[in-house]
Amino acid sequence: MQQEDNRILQATEFNKIVKSLDLPLVAGGDLNATPDSRTMAVVRSVLNLGCPQQCPLTFPSNQPNRTIDYIMTAPTNKFSVSSYVAPSGWHEALKVYASDHRPVIAVMKVY
Repeated sequence: MQQEDNRILQATEFNKIVKSLDLPLVAGGDLNATPDSRTMAVVRSVLNLGCPQQCPLTFPSNQPNRTIDYIMTAPTNKFSVSSYVAPSGWHEALKVYASDHRPVIAVMKVY
């Protein structure tokens, strides 16, 4: 429970920064929180998830079973997302994954 409380505190502080900005914002990263978590509810009160439908699974990279990595935007009326994916990150020549998380890639238009 303490980890979730820490994430909620961080999300609340991040929201204060986002609210203070006058320009469109794209933010991304590993939030260690699933879309249905209390942390993400706090984040989504200010930021929009870039994934237009269900967010792709991102962790662990070799067989992902949950979403904890995101690209987010604010405000809503400044962005449209045409693609949002989480490819495997597998490097065939080296036979390794680039990370223990899958990368998240979004194609979006800013208005």
